Amino acid sequence: MNIRIYVMMFSLLSMNIYTQHILLTPEQQMEFLHTLVEDLGGAEAIDASKEHAEYAKKMLTKVALDANVKDAFGFTPLMYAVLINSYTLTDHLLLQKDVDLAAQDKEGKTALMYAHEHKKELSQQHHDDDKVQKSDTNKLIIRMLEEKTIEQRKLNAAIEEEQSTLSTIVFKRAKIVSTKV
Repeated sequence: MNIRIYVMMFSLLSMNIYTQHILLTPEQQMEFLHTLVEDLGGAEAIDASKEHAEYAKKMLTKVALDANVKDAFGFTPLMYAVLINSYTLTDHLLLQKDVDLAAQDKEGKTALMYAHEHKKELSQQHHDDDKVQKSDTNKLIIRMLEEKTIEQRKLNAAIEEEQSTLSTIVFKRAKIVSTKV
């Protein structure tokens, strides 16, 4: 591991000595994510090594990285993970229960839109073994994002249905009470 990660972690731990997780500002979270990926050798190195993948997930958990935090451009960690084509980071961020898949950057793009753009770019490039692997990873990322989107839509539909049912019950009870009076 690069000395920059040690220095960054030590300084962050010293500022948050009494907390289990390190609390970072949105800018610090994005900087930490960029530094972590760079120091571990990039997305391919993280995805190719179980040790790197576990370390990256451990560090992201330790800093309590929020998948919904945005930088100055409206970019989220999930968008970054998708853009660098990292299965490990995308999967880790999608496991956060409140991840906002509909989050848009300042251009109005979501993580899924970036994944599809990346797919298009990969399909236009010459196919060697490296591009095929990147394309396969991109397909997995798109599938994960789409499945999570469907899951969130089903959950939202169930919540709306439950709220509608509760509203109907409240309305009926109010009607019964008003007819008795």
